Amino acid sequence: MAKGILQEAKEKGKLKFKYVGLITAKNIIISVLPKYAQNWATEEEIQLEHTKLIIASLQQYAKNYLLQLEGEEFLHEDHDLYNEAATASWLLDDFITHGLWDEQRETLVYNGDGEINWERTIELTDPIFHKGQPYYVDTITHYKERLEDSIIQQLHQWAVSYCADKYADLLGIGVMVEEKYHVEKERLGEDDYLLNIIDRELHSVFQDRSIQLLKRIKLLISHQSEQSEDLLSLFGTKKFDSIWESACKAAFKDQHILQDKIEKPVWHDTHGNDIKEARKHQPDILHEGNDFLLVLDAKYYALKRGSTSEGKETLTGQPGIADVTKQIVYQKYFEQEYNDKKILNCFLFPNLASEAEEMEYIGWVDLPILIFKEDKILNITLCPKKLFKFYLGTSSHDYISGIVSSYEELCKKVQVPLK
Repeated sequence: MAKGILQEAKEKGKLKFKYVGLITAKNIIISVLPKYAQNWATEEEIQLEHTKLIIASLQQYAKNYLLQLEGEEFLHEDHDLYNEAATASWLLDDFITHGLWDEQRETLVYNGDGEINWERTIELTDPIFHKGQPYYVDTITHYKERLEDSIIQQLHQWAVSYCADKYADLLGIGVMVEEKYHVEKERLGEDDYLLNIIDRELHSVFQDRSIQLLKRIKLLISHQSEQSEDLLSLFGTKKFDSIWESACKAAFKDQHILQDKIEKPVWHDTHGNDIKEARKHQPDILHEGNDFLLVLDAKYYALKRGSTSEGKETLTGQPGIADVTKQIVYQKYFEQEYNDKKILNCFLFPNLASEAEEMEYIGWVDLPILIFKEDKILNITLCPKKLFKFYLGTSSHDYISGIVSSYEELCKKVQVPLK
């Protein structure tokens, strides 16, 4: 499948998606939800509701990181794979803002109410002279006639109705499409004929909005005319961990500038001379309060909690030693700069439950090595649905106060004072 979004799973005979978002093939839309939803998003109504939330979050991410998007995201029309959902989003937003294609034809008439065309008036009419001055009783004026139901206007109606019927609900775009807009494209002509009309119109318009609108209608028609069973349209990402991290950054008010305090590793030659500064690692989220510093790592992991037959808690799907070590090293950096503040070091995981509190403490991780024996990373789960609603600005919650206010309680559970 395109761009490796479908891979073989470890279990024989099964496949897994390395992708979150929409996949469109002809009139079929497949919604691939994040892995944390696999246990509870089993009913169609719940699936649709969470699909809308995820699509809105993808759009918010694309808006925030427009200049930083890489090839792993399929969120814009300029990607090398066609993105019908992004085209639909643009067309519907444009229709809400500007309305239907307004086509006018300009002609010249005698003695009209429009602007006088003096060149044609002087050329085609005879003036009356008074004291040597010419007076034009008859004038040639411009007349603009609005053309109703032109081919371009009907194609715009078809594009709007097609996009609204297929995508408006999923994209969360509230658009009212009148019944007359439901034009059958096939009745207007063959696709090649319609594309030629659009090309001719493109040569006669100069406004940027008109050009962009025509290009997108053309793109919609072109894609449909070449569709086959294996031609896919994607709106989503192979790196949903970036969206999870972005939402966590928003919730905990990341202060990116604090990363400048972390020194880069320096390589030396055999004489001790500096060779080069290596690229430094950067924590996902940093936030400085009055008496604390949050050092947070957003982890898009399906952390599964369970228990043995003896009642002992079990945990699977957690990060490896490299992630743990890196996070503790970050803490060591900031202990030098903030020795008068509490360092709250946490992993942030999605909660796998369908309904959960905004934030839940589920334990900690440490390295049983002498130099790190007192350094602990708290494991915090966040409710994805509530987090993404916060990300979109449709709900509010003080995540920072929530994690700081429970700090003393967490210290008691850990029993060893946290740094």
